[in-house]
Amino acid sequence: GQPRGKDSLFYEDDHDNDNTAAGNNNVNAKANANANAKQEEQDAAHKRLQDLEVQGALDKLLEEFRLDQSSQVLAMAAQRAYRQSQLPLALKYCQELARVD
Repeated sequence: GQPRGKDSLFYEDDHDNDNTAAGNNNVNAKANANANAKQEEQDAAHKRLQDLEVQGALDKLLEEFRLDQSSQVLAMAAQRAYRQSQLPLALKYCQELARVD
């Protein structure tokens, strides 16, 4: 007859399959973690680029176009500084806004 159990070519050891599945799950988890970390890095880099663009635009409005006396520009600058937790700068813009307005 045909060999039975572990001697058979068709015998599958469930324990080995469990280890393989667990190993695959670990590989998948690591791949997902790496993909998430890479996406977070890309998102952070994109946000930094946007922040630089916004700061450049604000600087241009304040300096190049001399709109440092514009209440709208001062309000935008104050809000931006506040959102970035730059409270002394936000206060400076608010004080200037109060003086102009």
